[in-house]
Amino acid sequence: MIRQGTLNDLPQIEQIAIDATKQMNLEGSDQWTSAYPTAAHFQEDIEQGTLYVYLENMRIVGSISIDQNLPVEFNESQLSWKTKHETAGTFHRLVVDPAAQQSGVAVKLVQFAESYCREQGLASLKMDTYSKNKKAQKLFAKLGYKPVGTFYYPNKKDPFFAYEKALT
Repeated sequence: MIRQGTLNDLPQIEQIAIDATKQMNLEGSDQWTSAYPTAAHFQEDIEQGTLYVYLENMRIVGSISIDQNLPVEFNESQLSWKTKHETAGTFHRLVVDPAAQQSGVAVKLVQFAESYCREQGLASLKMDTYSKNKKAQKLFAKLGYKPVGTFYYPNKKDPFFAYEKALT
């Protein structure tokens, strides 16, 4: 089941993010750290009504934030986007409890984001992942996301890969 997140969910989401960050770091990706994402990021998502949680057996095992707040790094002149930013959604902070990984939770959360954006009348979903995050790259390719270029975020020495998927 997927539902909108609440402030009561914050402790569980924060712990999942801490555990997932440790797992990512062990796998060689420093995309997430103790500085990002933090409880404050998830709290802001909840307060803006953009965070959704995935429940299994009444327990949160993953979350995703869906909005139209595309990063400034998604420069339309430097990346090969097929649609204008005004007609695109994006998602942030896709996280799955390491104990629930490989069970389809991430796929269901991304498919939920696609359906949600489609219902909003958006033409595409744009997102990114770190070049060291091989799991995310594999997931996005499996779900039909097309690479549109690379860019850099401040404080990261390795590039990020940008992706887009048409929703219409």
